[in-house]
Amino acid sequence: MKYHPVDTIPLQQVDVRGGYTAAAGANFYTARNYPREYQNQMYVNEPTGHLVHLSRIVKDGAGYKEVDGGNIFASTDAWTAPVFSETGPDGNLWVADWYNPVIQHNPDKRGMDNQIWNADKGEGNAHLNEHRDKGHGRIYIIKHEDGDDSDIEALDAANDEDLIEAIQSDNMFWRTTAQRLIVEENKTDLIPELISLVDNGENKDESGLNGGALHALWTLDGLGTLTTSDKAKAAAINALKNESYAVKKAALALLPESIEGSKMLAESGLFEDADMALRLAAILRAGELPETNGLYEKIAVAAENTENSSDKWLQAAIKVYHQELNYSEVDPKVVKLLMPSAEEQKAIWSYTQNKPSDDWFNSDFDDSKWENGPSTFGGKDTPEAKTAWTSSDIWLRREFVLNEEISEPVLKIKHNDNYAIYVNGQLLIEEDGVSKAYKYIKLDTEKGSLFKKGKNVIAVYCHDGGGNRYIDVGIGKAGKIKADVVFNLNTVNQKMAYDKTILRATAGQTVEIVLNNVDQMPHNLVVIKDGSLETFGERVDIFLKDPDAAKMGYVPNSRYVLGATEMLEPGETGSFIFQLPNKPGRYPFVCTFPGHWRLMQGVIIVDAPGTYLSEGSNAYKIAMMGGGGSHDFLKFFGISDGKILSEKGKTTVLYTENSRQLGENIKDSDALFICNNKPIDNDTRAGIFKRVDEGMNMFIYHPSTWYNWKDWPEYNQQLVGGGSESHEKLQEFEVRVVNPNHPIMKGVPSKFRITDELYRWKKDPEGVDVEVLAIGKGLESGEEFPVVWVVKHAKAKIVGNTLGHDERAHDLRAYKTLLKNSLQWIKGEQ
Repeated sequence: MKYHPVDTIPLQQVDVRGGYTAAAGANFYTARNYPREYQNQMYVNEPTGHLVHLSRIVKDGAGYKEVDGGNIFASTDAWTAPVFSETGPDGNLWVADWYNPVIQHNPDKRGMDNQIWNADKGEGNAHLNEHRDKGHGRIYIIKHEDGDDSDIEALDAANDEDLIEAIQSDNMFWRTTAQRLIVEENKTDLIPELISLVDNGENKDESGLNGGALHALWTLDGLGTLTTSDKAKAAAINALKNESYAVKKAALALLPESIEGSKMLAESGLFEDADMALRLAAILRAGELPETNGLYEKIAVAAENTENSSDKWLQAAIKVYHQELNYSEVDPKVVKLLMPSAEEQKAIWSYTQNKPSDDWFNSDFDDSKWENGPSTFGGKDTPEAKTAWTSSDIWLRREFVLNEEISEPVLKIKHNDNYAIYVNGQLLIEEDGVSKAYKYIKLDTEKGSLFKKGKNVIAVYCHDGGGNRYIDVGIGKAGKIKADVVFNLNTVNQKMAYDKTILRATAGQTVEIVLNNVDQMPHNLVVIKDGSLETFGERVDIFLKDPDAAKMGYVPNSRYVLGATEMLEPGETGSFIFQLPNKPGRYPFVCTFPGHWRLMQGVIIVDAPGTYLSEGSNAYKIAMMGGGGSHDFLKFFGISDGKILSEKGKTTVLYTENSRQLGENIKDSDALFICNNKPIDNDTRAGIFKRVDEGMNMFIYHPSTWYNWKDWPEYNQQLVGGGSESHEKLQEFEVRVVNPNHPIMKGVPSKFRITDELYRWKKDPEGVDVEVLAIGKGLESGEEFPVVWVVKHAKAKIVGNTLGHDERAHDLRAYKTLLKNSLQWIKGEQ
């Protein structure tokens, strides 16, 4: 964004001079009170420049770009500090002014050109200044001379007629307000009128927006009618052909995530829409829906469209659909370098730090006037730099000779920051970011065709966005990948089966599968993604009608396929190597010979550290969450305790340290094992209470028995029954069983000693009732506190346990017995 401050006052800027120190409170103008050139544009606040910038957002292929629009607001008042702009209910832009001449937290003398600067520093190194105003602010309303007053000044939730009128307003403020009120008040009587608005495809404004249809569609979704009303569902499907871009995009998002939704999308015509942004939205949505033959064919056609392949966003979206990257990193030990980097030998490049002509990367470009120097190229803070790179951008060229063709090219590179590399005039790869160490990137096989036997020209551009800078490049090829684990399987003679149907591996492992076909008919083995068996099987059945099916080994092109052998005739052996996803799960393998996949199946059970998947798909399931400070959560709770809880494969345990992932895991879990002291998001908090009220049981261990979350008191009151705010130092103390008849205490010594933290756990007087089963006594203090108890919850079984600081607790037999007994009690087996 360009910077246009009023130049009649000194700017108090200390880190960036003459640019944006804060692109704050940016929002789009979403009303129609301004002329069209101001509509649907973004307004960006810059408080140290005393301005609100107009960023014109214009279409650029399937994406957008910003074009400088100057300012909509700029002040000569040094106290003016706009920090937020938003479309108001009157249809005008409202600007929040911080009203303060000293904006930044730690100013220094740079840029402080008048009396405002001083050397006084306060708490947190904050600049102290009498001109910091903490009690005032201003709101500006920017009006256009031809603007009108709003037709709506307030909305009454009881006035249905006004709500329907407001949902068609030319100001999104009122449309969203009406949408909210209709959903909150569950106004199902308005469904027929809302459907009529969705079906009205001609109600567009001059910018092509059908605001009434757009918000009516989302309101129908909010009322839950898209799954219960045939008329509403039909309206949503018809909206895929609405003349308004926004309505079609909303209809895309609301497609059911089912085979039916995939078929609707394939038949929508959006993959061929004249608007490339809609094509992009359709391809991205396709990646979220089940794969069908029709959907896959649409993506295949889109990939062949030269207009799509020349657009970086559409090209990237097609890769997202196939769930593939432009590259993957490989082990340096399997790479043979054909054009060494500076790490292997001295390499001379032609280079310039002045922007060359646009054809600088072509093979026949004349770089004779460029300078020459050895890599690595870098700034003064790059010790290994052989040639000084002193500007923000550098362009490099070099010739190299290949004695062989490359089918699997590997790029060796370290870079700071963004780079683009061309080979023989064609783009090889471009990437943002930084790599401090060399990384080895295995590129798409198709990229191998850019290289040729004999002389090649490589051209490199690198941009430094600030700070350190460096670039060095090598080219190689990938050798045979070594597998972490090898599975040898046989087919079973006279049976449609594999001799092994359950394999176990770890997430992210490189796996080789060797299949020996000892049967009297052809077979193959295809590994597919978790949860895709039925959908993929349907694709296989339809694919059999394809004239090329036999040539392709009856394996359809599919984003679900992780790897496959060739179709093996009797007596043949085949193999393939692939990398398992990082996500634990059950990854099926099948034979795709006609009629085989439903019977000839197996599964690779993929675990991750702390995750134990049962061989039984209906096994008892425990969601576990660790994470935070003071403990090795994964080692002791996830791996050690998780192994005990898994009961040698009888129970599934899913460990995570991500609260949102926990929110997903608990949706179908039988129990929750919570042992963390890190933040938990509000949705997951609500999900925990909902599931416990539905009967999900809980283990609440060591760190989670604490008062961790001051803003979540109901957790300690209703689920824990109390909490701890302090503990004795890590040392040995005594545990004494006080209720030996409870099933959790079966086989537990009546007294035992443990090296742990004795939590000073106390019952909350306003909390749920608990039954204490064991207490801990400090050997030095003599104080006693509950260490094991059960919570008397109306719907769920909950056990609390303050033990478990480190391996000295988790390795103790009494601790393990308590854990095993707690599981059996929670499962109702005692």
